[in-house]
Amino acid sequence: MGKIVAKGRKYGVTLLFATPVPSAESLPRAVAKVLSNRACFAIGDHQGNDAILGTGKHQAGISATTLRPMTVNTDGTVDLGDLGTAMTSGFTPRDGLMRCFYIPRGDGTDELTPIVERAVKLRQEAGLATSPAPAPAAQRDLLEDLLHVLAEAGAKRMRTQEALAALAELDRAHYSSWTFARLADALPEQARPYKSDGVMVLNTARLHEAHNEAHTAHESITDSDGNGLGQKGHF
Repeated sequence: MGKIVAKGRKYGVTLLFATPVPSAESLPRAVAKVLSNRACFAIGDHQGNDAILGTGKHQAGISATTLRPMTVNTDGTVDLGDLGTAMTSGFTPRDGLMRCFYIPRGDGTDELTPIVERAVKLRQEAGLATSPAPAPAAQRDLLEDLLHVLAEAGAKRMRTQEALAALAELDRAHYSSWTFARLADALPEQARPYKSDGVMVLNTARLHEAHNEAHTAHESITDSDGNGLGQKGHF
């Protein structure tokens, strides 16, 4: 987990950890030491405070022990205390208090959409263009792409590792993150990689067979006027 936290930011992966009982067990040092942002709400002891914010923070005055938790009085009234306020580190240039707000959305309540609409309006009035919606990614046919890269190489068989590299070269945006497992799952059973001479390979003949079967199945549900739905396609 420590390695994932340390490298996650490079790949756009953000991990959030929350615990009501901070300690060395719930927040292992290997994980805690690589966290970039920390927030501690009202807490009763300095050990828990430092488990979240870092060793020595309480002694340095960066402490959430003075924050008051929400309490319900004997008469039923509620004292919000410092609910939503946390001592933080990493969010701003200097450690300090931050106030959080819960914005409800759902069950007939929506306080979020008006805020978004107001923000967009302010950007437009300031002359800041809003980002256009990204164009939809082009659809790819995995079987056709594999047949293409094998034909380019003039090979009847190809190592799965080489095929993945060739797919990534063909369309890096689409295939660069593909793994052996994902490739196998995406292929029909008869076209999946198999072991030959100690390595996993793909076979052109098997790919052709699966490709022909897939296109035959597609054509069988296309009616004569070309609307894409035959007798078996109506529900």
